[in-house]
Amino acid sequence: MTHWEPDDDALGDELRRLFDDDRLDVRPAAGAGDAIVAGARRRRRRRTVMAAGGGTLAVLALVGGGLALTTLRGGEDHRHPPVAAMPQTTTTSPVTSAPSASSPSAERSEPTPGSPQTPPSVEQQPPQSQPVRPSTSTESTSASVLADRPVLGTDGYRQLALGMSYQEAAATGLLGPVETTTAPADNACATYAVTDGANAIEDVTISSANGIVRFRAADAATPEGIGAGSSLDQLRSAYSDLTTEPSGYSTSAGAGARYSFVVSTETVTELQLVALNSDC
Repeated sequence: MTHWEPDDDALGDELRRLFDDDRLDVRPAAGAGDAIVAGARRRRRRRTVMAAGGGTLAVLALVGGGLALTTLRGGEDHRHPPVAAMPQTTTTSPVTSAPSASSPSAERSEPTPGSPQTPPSVEQQPPQSQPVRPSTSTESTSASVLADRPVLGTDGYRQLALGMSYQEAAATGLLGPVETTTAPADNACATYAVTDGANAIEDVTISSANGIVRFRAADAATPEGIGAGSSLDQLRSAYSDLTTEPSGYSTSAGAGARYSFVVSTETVTELQLVALNSDC
């Protein structure tokens, strides 16, 4: 149904005409027409708002009815199935997890056929400390002497030996120039230099009756490392059977000989190898 809305100007003119009619006993107050027109406008706006609100309510009612009907049918519109969300693909880097202690691979690793086998690693063990035998000053001195000094043995030096005659000693080529040396006189002794420069042996003494009876060392030392320059304490540590002599000490050098040590101010100054049958 069409609702007719009077024109504001026409309504105002009609109201003014009625109020201006002389037949009316009551005269309207000034401005009454304008007030009536304003009220009519307010009513028209109210009706317009109410009509709009009613339309909105009708729309809401239709929507609510549709939702209720959909719920009664199962709450799902089969004509328009929901669109499934696309799965998200996450790229992760491969991580190799270490085998657990309880897994077989952690206990034993099977070798791949054809691949070289690596021997199992051996746990490094701390080096075992070896007991150190306390060394004496004689041992350290002996090692140093034997490494750096020639040795005067218990029977002689190199090819020269105790008891060797002059002719035998000269044949070794170790005595002084043969052209300037002669054999000792009968029942006499003679001393001869050694041709190796007297670095090891200063000289040898030869008896006409007993052959070589004495070696006088220069830098040579005994097999125990005692020689010129050794201290008295080192001498006593090397030999426990020392015999006191006017010039120092002596000790046995085996069958038929002895070592004689000349000592001065607690230091060995000379070493000699002397035959027990020496007559010189």
